Amino acid sequence: MIDPTTDTGGPNIDNAAMQRLNFEVDGKKRSISEVTDDFLREKGIL
Repeated sequence: MIDPTTDTGGPNIDNAAMQRLNFEVDGKKRSISEVTDDFLREKGIL
């Protein structure tokens, strides 16, 4: 379960971003952790 006090990703992910993230993992076969790290760095969260 996601802890709402540490969940900083929710408001940053719209449908287009989620589709892009899914494609990176499913289509390009990148690891979930790599895609997640890249996304969070792009958003300035990490």
